[in-house]
Amino acid sequence: MISNRAKNQGQVLIISLIFMLVVLILATALFDYVFQNVKATRRAVAKEQAIQLADAGIDKAVYELNQSLGAYSGETGTALGTGEFDVSVQAISSSVREVTATGYVPNKVSPLATRQIKIQIGVSSTQANFFYGVQVGEGGLVMDNNSTIN
Repeated sequence: MISNRAKNQGQVLIISLIFMLVVLILATALFDYVFQNVKATRRAVAKEQAIQLADAGIDKAVYELNQSLGAYSGETGTALGTGEFDVSVQAISSSVREVTATGYVPNKVSPLATRQIKIQIGVSSTQANFFYGVQVGEGGLVMDNNSTIN
């Protein structure tokens, strides 16, 4: 006669295999969810960096147009921070330029993100000066002898 113990020996193995399979499926789903969120976050950061690079290209174009009184035509492949930007300047009229800046992260050849900004700028022979300015870098501003900025 076969005992109850001999009949039940395979049940523990089957239950533990089913349990391990469920845990493996849940762990795989969790890792997939985490990796998708990491990838989406990286894309969002790259898009923001690309728009900031395009904005830097606009700033560079405005500076160059001010320095050359409207003779600046643009540049390509300028590396800055985490990527590159291109700037093109086209004359709409004698006093208006259309500036298009495109930011690429991490580079123009194989970009993860690309953003473009297009603006129109008025150009005149009068040059504006900014005499009182402070640019503060990493570490902030340190002043001595009871100095203040108004």
